[in-house]
Amino acid sequence: YQCKLLSNVQTLLSSTNASPTSKKGGRFSAYEMVKSLQSKHGRKYSKLWRLICYDSLQQFDFETAVLCFIAMRDYGGIQFVKRLKLISDRNKQRAEIYAYFGDISDAQSMYTKINDKFESLSLWLKVGDFDAVKKEVLGGKKK
Repeated sequence: YQCKLLSNVQTLLSSTNASPTSKKGGRFSAYEMVKSLQSKHGRKYSKLWRLICYDSLQQFDFETAVLCFIAMRDYGGIQFVKRLKLISDRNKQRAEIYAYFGDISDAQSMYTKINDKFESLSLWLKVGDFDAVKKEVLGGKKK
């Protein structure tokens, strides 16, 4: 069950992603809506900020993502966006976004897609899934 506010923000974000003409209007509108609600009611709305931030990063809208991380007071997230901007390959950026938000299997499949075995291995090592590391090193071969 979702609250009405979360549903409205998701609708606003999905309409922005579906419309190729509006670059970040809906995401920024969602940002402004949550910001005004937060100042009005004094609540944190961290789930909404995270949703807008994730959507902004998926669309490579780094400015809105930074604003959301600032609203969440997440310094690590701001630094993550700075590091993300230094990566030139969009697929590698997308893999890093997946990994940051905990979607490890999608991040690993993205690294596999771009043939970056080292990053794929380091990702599984960071998570601590040593069975996946073993499978990745062996390349699917059985011993």
